[in-house]
Amino acid sequence: MNNNWVDSPNKQAIIGSTIPPSKDFEPAIIATLPAGGAQYTAIVRGVNGTTGVAVVEVFALN
Repeated sequence: MNNNWVDSPNKQAIIGSTIPPSKDFEPAIIATLPAGGAQYTAIVRGVNGTTGVAVVEVFALN
């Protein structure tokens, strides 16, 4: 589950990205993905299987 970025094991990397979430309870993930025109899918699930609406933002940090 990722619903509180300040408790993330990669908290320092998120801060170092210079764009950490503005609220402590927001989720954030830092991941290194292969380049070369690859396509990716974000699968988002609610807590305890709930449904709703999600927004996924992706930033290139290089």
